[in-house]
Amino acid sequence: MYAQAQALLTTELGLDRLDLSEGLYSVRRASEALQAGRIDAEYYKPRYQRLLEHIQKTGQGIRLGDWVAEPIKRGVQPEYVGDGNTVVINSQHVGKTHIVLDGNRFTSREFYQVGTNQRAIVRQYDVLLNSTGYITIGRCQALLDDVQAVIDGHISIIRPKEGLDPVYLAVYLNALPGQLQTERGWTGSSGQIELRAEVISDFVIWKAPARTQQQIRGLIEQSHQARCEAKRLLAEARAEVERMIEAA
Repeated sequence: MYAQAQALLTTELGLDRLDLSEGLYSVRRASEALQAGRIDAEYYKPRYQRLLEHIQKTGQGIRLGDWVAEPIKRGVQPEYVGDGNTVVINSQHVGKTHIVLDGNRFTSREFYQVGTNQRAIVRQYDVLLNSTGYITIGRCQALLDDVQAVIDGHISIIRPKEGLDPVYLAVYLNALPGQLQTERGWTGSSGQIELRAEVISDFVIWKAPARTQQQIRGLIEQSHQARCEAKRLLAEARAEVERMIEAA
């Protein structure tokens, strides 16, 4: 179902008909480099420009930073507690299809209620974007579970305004349009790459028609429900096997 949601996004946006092949070179004006503050050749790959122009031609291209209810922010490094009651979500938990909430470490409620640590508190339907590291940078999911949790300093929280569905936004950022803008926007070297908040704010988002946003959200929620049901059935099966072994 997650794959269906991404395929629907690709088709509706017309990315299946867009040439995103690599070019051997591109030419840009010096004024563009000065305005962007970037002189690395990778930033100016033609396929990035073709993608952004394609999104803008739909008439529904928006700047992400103009459609957030709160400034984009990162979490904090938690103090782990063995018997804690607050789930910690790190970049490894933001998976390819969902946010993993099994086997996480915990922190205390007192930790995340202190001062600046409160910015790490996540809510249901927050969009969580991995913002550091070569392997997981740009991976994105919406938190569908209503759980008491915080994020560490490698994840950014995005809370879109009404009209831009958070589940749709997460799928968009996790798909080709988001991944290409991540490739274009990250900075750093020697393994210390990152997506800064101001770069994420400048991402161009296709604000799909409400019907399309809801179709994509529906597929993701069905996927999530099926995953939860599978976990429940597996737990029941394990309990039944244990009962049979004990009774033997």
